[in-house]
Amino acid sequence: TKQVPIIGVGCSGGGFRAMISTSGLYAGLEEIGILDSITYGAGISGSTWFLSPWIYFNKSVKEYNKQLRDNVSKNIIFKNFRVRLF
Repeated sequence: TKQVPIIGVGCSGGGFRAMISTSGLYAGLEEIGILDSITYGAGISGSTWFLSPWIYFNKSVKEYNKQLRDNVSKNIIFKNFRVRLF
């Protein structure tokens, strides 16, 4: 019999950088069709800034990344940075 593999994804902390990298990782997994095969996802600190709201809002990664990008670009802390966010 064939067994379905158990796939886990763990993401590290690091504040804003971890949130952005986790966002990119999950976008890539969604784009190549692997995201639906993941059994476990875990994160600490900054990566949970992406993971927790994404799970809560129950959106595709692409939809949530647009929401995240819009929210971050409106934040006064990041308004003066000329950085292209994901």
